[in-house]
Amino acid sequence: MKAYKQDSATPIRRGKSVAVVGGGNVAMDAARCALRLGAEHVRIVRAVNVNDAIRTLKTRGVWVYALDASGNDIYSENLGGALALVVGAEGKGVSRLTKELCDGVLSLPMRGKINSLNASVAAALGIYCKISYDAAVKRNNKQA
Repeated sequence: MKAYKQDSATPIRRGKSVAVVGGGNVAMDAARCALRLGAEHVRIVRAVNVNDAIRTLKTRGVWVYALDASGNDIYSENLGGALALVVGAEGKGVSRLTKELCDGVLSLPMRGKINSLNASVAAALGIYCKISYDAAVKRNNKQA
């Protein structure tokens, strides 16, 4: 896995799989989880400012969603096309401004007494939902 800094030399291109991560080990752990889930061609871009990265992604036709317990159930949403998931810092979650910049807020359904997840686990599950959605669409298209 190679990390890139977001700048003019490494532009984010529409149609490419990209994981945009902020600072810290948790963000890189989430990117590694994506690779383990089968997203072997994910390009890792380390963004200095996540809100600027969201704005850039949106100008390139990428739908950007925050993962937060207050959002809509991820399984009830259309996850097709280019999509980015924003995961907040552990304990703090996604900031208000970042949520406002996103196209929507999605939640991972939880049962029992646990109502939050480690950030890298939440990222991995969100990525898994996207991969599963795409696989189901592909299967349905082959059957049609």
